[in-house]
Amino acid sequence: ALALTAVDLLWDGGALAREVLRSSKPRMTKEEYLKFQRAVHRREAFDGGAPSPLSFPPHPTHDPLTFILSPPRGRGQGEGGEEKR
Repeated sequence: ALALTAVDLLWDGGALAREVLRSSKPRMTKEEYLKFQRAVHRREAFDGGAPSPLSFPPHPTHDPLTFILSPPRGRGQGEGGEEKR
C-alpha cells in the first residue's frame, strides 16, 4: 500500500505530490514541533507502584493521544449496522 501511494503521488511528474504540499497546512510550526518533542522525551523507570499520569504539554491544534487512543471512525466492529455477508 505504501509503495502504491508513492506511485500515485509521483505519477504525472509528481503533480499530485505538489498539490498535496501546496494545499496542506502543518498543524505545528517547526519550533512548536521541536518544543513538543523535547517536552515528551524523558526516561521513566517503573518502581512497582501506581503508574504516573501522562503529562503532555497542551497544544491548541494537536493532541497526539486523541489519534492514538481513539478507535477508528467509519470502520470496525459495531459500526454501520449489521454485518453483511
